[in-house]
Amino acid sequence: MENNRKFYAYLALALAETLFLLWFSFLPSVPTVRTDFLRGGDIEHFIAYLVYGLLWGRVFSHIGAGRRKVMIMPILIGFFVGTACESIQLFVPARMADIIDIAVDTAGAAFGAWISFKKIDFKLWYHKNLLKRSKGE
Repeated sequence: MENNRKFYAYLALALAETLFLLWFSFLPSVPTVRTDFLRGGDIEHFIAYLVYGLLWGRVFSHIGAGRRKVMIMPILIGFFVGTACESIQLFVPARMADIIDIAVDTAGAAFGAWISFKKIDFKLWYHKNLLKRSKGE
């Protein structure tokens, strides 16, 4: 029962962030933070999609998807949603679509998926070693 609650919580958060990301694409202008080493908005894109990849990774881990799907599906979803957001910006005044934003979005989703994947990997390692200790190996 607790597992179902976590699944629905992660799913609701992932879907809410999808709507949030798409909504931001329709805004005419979004303020960004300027840095010396990155273009404006890259940090925000990366962090937003890192959280996005992490949420989708948790969704797929709770439905019992294999370890490969837990890693790959959030990256694909992040890529397609990032591409959709950039495509929307083609039609919004004072906005410009950029292929680099799609790359940053995908990298953020990949890093979030990797964090989710490593959490699963750690759980498997921990339980395997716990079983060894309980058997006296």
